[in-house]
Amino acid sequence: MSAYEIIPVELGSRQAESSLLLYLTDPGRELTIKYRLWVLRSRKRTVLVDTGLPIDEAQERGIRDAVPVDRALRSVGVEAADVDIVVLTHLHWDHASNATAFPRATFVTQQVELTWLGSPMQKSKSVGRFYSADLERFHQLHARGRFQLTPGDESPVEGIQTICVGGHTPGSQIVVVETEAGPAVITGDAVPLNRNFNEEIPNGIHINLVDAISVFDKIRKLDPTVIFTGHDPESQLLVRAVEPQLAGKEGHS
Repeated sequence: MSAYEIIPVELGSRQAESSLLLYLTDPGRELTIKYRLWVLRSRKRTVLVDTGLPIDEAQERGIRDAVPVDRALRSVGVEAADVDIVVLTHLHWDHASNATAFPRATFVTQQVELTWLGSPMQKSKSVGRFYSADLERFHQLHARGRFQLTPGDESPVEGIQTICVGGHTPGSQIVVVETEAGPAVITGDAVPLNRNFNEEIPNGIHINLVDAISVFDKIRKLDPTVIFTGHDPESQLLVRAVEPQLAGKEGHS
Protein backbone atom coordinates (compact mmCIF):
# COMPACT_ATOMS: atom_id res chain seq x y z
CA MET A 1 0.00 0.00 0.00
CA SER A 2 1.30 3.44 -0.96
CA ALA A 3 1.67 5.86 1.96
CA TYR A 4 1.33 9.52 1.06
CA GLU A 5 2.61 12.75 2.49
CA ILE A 6 -0.07 15.48 2.31
CA ILE A 7 1.17 18.98 1.54
CA PRO A 8 -1.36 21.83 1.74
CA VAL A 9 -0.46 24.54 -0.80
CA GLU A 10 -1.85 27.99 -0.01
CA LEU A 11 -3.03 30.13 -2.91
CA GLY A 12 -4.75 33.12 -1.32
CA SER A 13 -7.05 34.39 1.42
CA ARG A 14 -9.97 36.70 2.07
CA GLN A 15 -12.52 37.82 4.65
CA ALA A 16 -15.88 36.05 4.50
CA GLU A 17 -19.18 36.39 6.34
CA SER A 18 -19.38 33.68 9.02
CA SER A 19 -22.80 32.24 8.24
CA LEU A 20 -21.76 31.64 4.64
CA LEU A 21 -19.56 28.81 5.92
CA LEU A 22 -21.08 28.14 9.35
CA TYR A 23 -24.79 27.62 8.75
CA LEU A 24 -26.93 30.13 10.71
CA THR A 25 -23.96 30.91 12.95
CA ASP A 26 -22.64 34.39 13.83
CA PRO A 27 -24.31 36.28 10.96
CA GLY A 28 -22.58 39.55 10.19
CA ARG A 29 -19.29 38.45 11.71
CA GLU A 30 -16.30 38.23 9.38
CA LEU A 31 -13.65 35.53 9.47
CA THR A 32 -10.51 34.77 7.49
CA ILE A 33 -10.56 31.92 5.03
CA LYS A 34 -7.71 30.40 3.02
CA TYR A 35 -7.73 29.00 -0.51
CA ARG A 36 -5.65 25.87 -1.07
CA LEU A 37 -5.02 22.75 -3.05
CA TRP A 38 -3.33 19.63 -1.68
CA VAL A 39 -0.35 17.69 -2.99
CA LEU A 40 -0.31 13.97 -2.20
CA ARG A 41 3.18 12.55 -2.60
CA SER A 42 4.30 8.93 -2.24
CA ARG A 43 7.45 7.15 -3.34
CA LYS A 44 5.65 6.11 -6.52
CA ARG A 45 3.70 9.16 -7.63
CA THR A 46 2.24 12.60 -7.03
CA VAL A 47 -1.51 13.31 -7.04
CA LEU A 48 -3.28 16.64 -6.59
CA VAL A 49 -6.56 17.30 -4.84
CA ASP A 50 -8.28 20.29 -6.50
CA THR A 51 -6.79 22.78 -8.91
CA GLY A 52 -6.94 25.96 -6.87
CA LEU A 53 -8.27 29.24 -8.19
CA PRO A 54 -7.52 30.98 -11.50
CA ILE A 55 -5.56 34.11 -10.78
CA ASP A 56 -7.67 36.39 -13.02
CA GLU A 57 -10.98 35.22 -11.58
CA ALA A 58 -9.61 35.42 -8.04
CA GLN A 59 -8.70 39.07 -8.56
CA GLU A 60 -12.11 39.81 -10.10
CA ARG A 61 -13.70 38.33 -6.98
CA GLY A 62 -11.62 40.52 -4.68
CA ILE A 63 -8.85 38.12 -3.64
CA ARG A 64 -5.84 40.41 -3.86
CA ASP A 65 -3.14 38.06 -2.57
CA ALA A 66 -3.83 35.19 -4.98
CA VAL A 67 -0.74 33.27 -6.12
CA PRO A 68 -0.40 31.62 -9.56
CA VAL A 69 -0.80 27.89 -9.11
CA ASP A 70 2.29 26.94 -11.10
CA ARG A 71 4.47 29.14 -8.90
CA ALA A 72 2.90 27.84 -5.70
CA LEU A 73 3.38 24.22 -6.78
CA ARG A 74 6.97 24.82 -7.84
CA SER A 75 7.72 25.93 -4.28
CA VAL A 76 6.99 22.36 -3.13
CA GLY A 77 8.79 20.68 -6.01
CA VAL A 78 5.85 20.02 -8.35
CA GLU A 79 5.55 21.15 -11.96
CA ALA A 80 1.95 21.72 -13.03
CA ALA A 81 2.75 20.46 -16.52
CA ASP A 82 3.84 17.08 -15.09
CA VAL A 83 0.71 16.38 -13.03
CA ASP A 84 -1.25 13.49 -14.51
CA ILE A 85 -4.13 13.07 -12.05
CA VAL A 86 -6.18 15.59 -10.08
CA VAL A 87 -9.00 14.56 -7.77
CA LEU A 88 -11.66 17.30 -7.66
CA THR A 89 -13.66 17.53 -4.45
CA HIS A 90 -16.32 19.48 -6.39
CA LEU A 91 -16.58 21.89 -9.31
CA HIS A 92 -16.94 25.28 -7.62
CA TRP A 93 -14.76 27.94 -9.20
CA ASP A 94 -12.11 28.04 -6.46
CA HIS A 95 -11.60 24.27 -6.41
CA ALA A 96 -11.79 23.25 -10.06
CA SER A 97 -11.64 26.16 -12.50
CA ASN A 98 -7.86 26.14 -12.78
CA ALA A 99 -8.06 22.86 -14.69
CA THR A 100 -6.45 24.31 -17.81
CA ALA A 101 -3.24 24.89 -15.79
CA PHE A 102 -2.72 21.09 -15.89
CA PRO A 103 -2.40 20.13 -19.57
CA ARG A 104 -1.66 16.41 -18.93
CA ALA A 105 -4.03 15.74 -16.07
CA THR A 106 -7.05 13.49 -15.85
CA PHE A 107 -9.68 14.88 -13.47
CA VAL A 108 -11.49 12.51 -11.10
CA THR A 109 -15.02 13.79 -10.50
CA GLN A 110 -18.41 12.40 -9.56
CA GLN A 111 -20.68 11.91 -12.58
CA VAL A 112 -23.51 13.72 -10.79
CA GLU A 113 -21.25 16.73 -10.20
CA LEU A 114 -20.49 17.20 -13.89
CA THR A 115 -24.15 16.64 -14.81
CA TRP A 116 -25.15 19.36 -12.33
CA LEU A 117 -23.31 21.94 -14.46
CA GLY A 118 -26.06 21.56 -17.08
CA SER A 119 -28.92 22.08 -14.64
CA PRO A 120 -31.25 25.06 -15.16
CA MET A 121 -30.54 25.81 -11.49
CA GLN A 122 -27.18 27.22 -12.57
CA LYS A 123 -29.12 30.32 -13.66
CA SER A 124 -30.07 30.97 -10.03
CA LYS A 125 -27.68 33.39 -8.35
CA SER A 126 -27.75 31.29 -5.19
CA VAL A 127 -26.22 28.42 -7.20
CA GLY A 128 -24.39 29.92 -10.16
CA ARG A 129 -22.42 32.50 -8.18
CA PHE A 130 -20.15 29.73 -6.87
CA TYR A 131 -19.21 28.47 -10.33
CA SER A 132 -16.92 29.94 -12.94
CA ALA A 133 -18.59 32.00 -15.65
CA ASP A 134 -16.79 29.75 -18.16
CA LEU A 135 -18.44 26.38 -17.56
CA GLU A 136 -17.74 25.45 -21.17
CA ARG A 137 -14.16 24.59 -20.22
CA PHE A 138 -15.43 21.56 -18.30
CA HIS A 139 -17.54 20.35 -21.21
CA GLN A 140 -14.54 20.71 -23.52
CA LEU A 141 -12.34 18.73 -21.13
CA HIS A 142 -15.00 16.04 -20.93
CA ALA A 143 -15.27 15.87 -24.72
CA ARG A 144 -11.50 15.33 -24.89
CA GLY A 145 -11.66 12.42 -22.44
CA ARG A 146 -10.00 14.33 -19.63
CA PHE A 147 -12.55 13.42 -16.95
CA GLN A 148 -12.65 10.15 -15.03
CA LEU A 149 -16.28 10.16 -13.91
CA THR A 150 -17.29 7.99 -10.98
CA PRO A 151 -20.79 6.87 -9.95
CA GLY A 152 -20.05 6.82 -6.22
CA ASP A 153 -17.19 5.67 -4.00
CA GLU A 154 -14.01 4.83 -5.90
CA SER A 155 -10.31 4.15 -5.52
CA PRO A 156 -8.76 6.01 -8.46
CA VAL A 157 -5.20 5.40 -7.27
CA GLU A 158 -3.71 2.93 -4.82
CA GLY A 159 -3.88 4.41 -1.32
CA ILE A 160 -6.51 7.02 -2.23
CA GLN A 161 -10.29 6.63 -1.98
CA THR A 162 -13.01 9.08 -2.97
CA ILE A 163 -16.35 8.98 -1.13
CA CYS A 164 -19.38 10.83 -2.50
CA VAL A 165 -21.05 12.76 0.33
CA GLY A 166 -23.10 15.44 -1.46
CA GLY A 167 -24.48 18.22 0.71
CA HIS A 168 -22.42 21.19 -0.39
CA THR A 169 -22.94 20.27 -4.05
CA PRO A 170 -24.69 17.18 -5.49
CA GLY A 171 -21.39 15.41 -6.18
CA SER A 172 -19.13 16.72 -3.43
CA GLN A 173 -16.62 14.06 -2.48
CA ILE A 174 -14.16 13.64 0.33
CA VAL A 175 -10.76 12.06 -0.23
CA VAL A 176 -9.36 9.40 2.10
CA VAL A 177 -5.58 9.15 1.94
CA GLU A 178 -3.33 6.50 3.44
CA THR A 179 -0.42 8.09 5.30
CA GLU A 180 2.32 6.72 7.53
CA ALA A 181 0.29 7.86 10.56
CA GLY A 182 -2.96 6.28 9.34
CA PRO A 183 -5.88 7.48 7.24
CA ALA A 184 -6.32 11.20 6.60
CA VAL A 185 -9.35 12.89 5.07
CA ILE A 186 -9.37 15.90 2.76
CA THR A 187 -12.89 17.24 3.08
CA GLY A 188 -13.15 19.87 0.37
CA ASP A 189 -16.07 22.13 1.24
CA ALA A 190 -18.14 19.31 2.67
CA VAL A 191 -16.41 20.62 5.81
CA PRO A 192 -15.00 24.08 5.08
CA LEU A 193 -13.65 24.99 8.53
CA ASN A 194 -12.31 23.12 11.53
CA ARG A 195 -15.11 24.60 13.62
CA ASN A 196 -17.68 22.98 11.32
CA PHE A 197 -16.29 19.58 12.25
CA ASN A 198 -15.69 20.23 15.94
CA GLU A 199 -19.19 21.62 16.54
CA GLU A 200 -20.98 19.70 13.75
CA ILE A 201 -22.19 22.88 12.04
CA PRO A 202 -22.95 22.26 8.35
CA ASN A 203 -21.61 24.48 5.61
CA GLY A 204 -23.87 27.47 5.04
CA ILE A 205 -23.54 26.86 1.29
CA HIS A 206 -25.36 23.63 0.53
CA ILE A 207 -27.72 21.95 -1.89
CA ASN A 208 -28.92 19.31 0.59
CA LEU A 209 -28.91 20.15 4.30
CA VAL A 210 -29.42 16.54 5.44
CA ASP A 211 -26.35 15.39 3.51
CA ALA A 212 -24.39 18.42 4.74
CA ILE A 213 -25.06 17.32 8.32
CA SER A 214 -24.56 13.59 7.68
CA VAL A 215 -20.98 14.10 6.51
CA PHE A 216 -19.69 14.45 10.09
CA ASP A 217 -20.71 10.90 11.04
CA LYS A 218 -19.36 9.57 7.75
CA ILE A 219 -15.95 11.09 8.45
CA ARG A 220 -15.84 9.93 12.07
CA LYS A 221 -16.61 6.35 11.00
CA LEU A 222 -13.48 6.45 8.85
CA ASP A 223 -11.50 7.04 12.07
CA PRO A 224 -8.98 9.42 10.49
CA THR A 225 -5.95 10.66 12.37
CA VAL A 226 -6.23 14.09 10.77
CA ILE A 227 -8.54 16.01 8.47
CA PHE A 228 -7.77 18.82 6.06
CA THR A 229 -10.78 21.12 5.81
CA GLY A 230 -11.52 23.28 2.79
CA HIS A 231 -10.77 26.83 3.94
CA ASP A 232 -9.63 26.98 7.57
CA PRO A 233 -6.65 29.24 8.39
CA GLU A 234 -5.15 26.19 10.12
CA SER A 235 -4.20 23.75 7.38
CA GLN A 236 -5.07 20.60 9.34
CA LEU A 237 -7.08 19.37 12.31
CA LEU A 238 -5.79 16.48 14.42
CA VAL A 239 -8.73 14.18 15.12
CA ARG A 240 -7.04 11.49 17.19
CA ALA A 241 -3.62 10.84 18.58
CA VAL A 242 -1.48 8.18 16.97
CA GLU A 243 0.00 5.62 19.32
CA PRO A 244 3.79 5.66 18.97
CA GLN A 245 5.25 2.31 18.03
CA LEU A 246 7.48 0.74 20.65
CA ALA A 247 11.05 0.69 19.46
CA GLY A 248 12.93 -2.53 19.93
CA LYS A 249 9.87 -4.42 21.17
CA GLU A 250 11.13 -7.64 19.62
CA GLY A 251 12.75 -9.90 22.18
CA HIS A 252 10.88 -8.34 25.13
CA SER A 253 8.16 -10.12 27.06
